[in-house]
Amino acid sequence: MPLVPPSMTPQPTARRGSARLAGIALAVLGLLFAARLVGLYDATRRAARSEAELAAEIDGLGNEVAALQTQRAVAATDGFVERWAREERGWVRVGDQPFAVAVVTALPSPTPPSTPAPPGVIGRVRRWLLGDASAPSR
Repeated sequence: MPLVPPSMTPQPTARRGSARLAGIALAVLGLLFAARLVGLYDATRRAARSEAELAAEIDGLGNEVAALQTQRAVAATDGFVERWAREERGWVRVGDQPFAVAVVTALPSPTPPSTPAPPGVIGRVRRWLLGDASAPSR
């Protein structure tokens, strides 16, 4: 093996520096990959929750559609149409005798005239001072 001066030999610190740089690069790539995986997991979880909410809403709308179809079938019958016409619209059939119910509220009974209250102390003192003899005394 030929002898080489020490300034020409590769230094181990250069290898350590490049190995350290490669390790840091791998750690950064690993963190980026982990952050991406967490983001994908979160998006998947939100999508599953939205899917469950939409499924529940679809079930509720299906029940509402069934109830409306039942109401439509009932509303199409002759009995319902006649009852609606009589109760809601006030229509009558030919030959019916229509009448209206009048509600009369009771009038308040008249109050009997009240007798004047006997004069108080001030009224009696005033009459005594003024000498009003026409006022009845007690």
